[in-house]
Amino acid sequence: MSPCPHCGGTTTTEPSRALRYVCGACGSPRIPGLQELGVKLDRGATTALAHAKTEWAKHLMARFVGFALVVMALFLAALALVAAATGHGAPAFGAAAIAALDFALATAVWSFARARLKASRESLDAGWASAASQIAQKRGGRITARELAVAMQTTEADADAILSKLSLGGARVEVDDDAQLHYRVESDGTTAAPEDGAKQEGAR
Repeated sequence: MSPCPHCGGTTTTEPSRALRYVCGACGSPRIPGLQELGVKLDRGATTALAHAKTEWAKHLMARFVGFALVVMALFLAALALVAAATGHGAPAFGAAAIAALDFALATAVWSFARARLKASRESLDAGWASAASQIAQKRGGRITARELAVAMQTTEADADAILSKLSLGGARVEVDDDAQLHYRVESDGTTAAPEDGAKQEGAR
């Protein structure tokens, strides 16, 4: 149980396939374990997480509309075939035209759904990247994807995506002698100088 930055209640944090973790009360995206780590989300991070939920909802709605359009288009296409087979040329042409329009609309809606999914993921990663920056600073300004995955209770693949987002904001990416990536940030948000024995790879 910990305070939710969205609804303000002291609630549980539950796993989510779409948003990693959500508030058990309001369903908004949350990051587990921050209270124990001494990390507090700033307003920008909280807004990014809320935006991720909004974009995900748009994605779901667009998928539903796209599916409905495809079903309607298939029905009209079947109707057009039946009408053509029974010699009703005009109704067949009309049904086929509407079916084609429905397919075109479905394509546009599915494209919108994919864009909203991408926007949701980017906003989610931005919120998590803000917390990751604070976690890295508490560890001397240097952290790996594996260490972040353990700290934030997520997968290493997600941690790598989060740190990639962080690197776009100014963190340095270094490779040590064991070919392991290390992300470095300063407490003021500026980039840190590479340590001895680590080669700077540059922000990805």
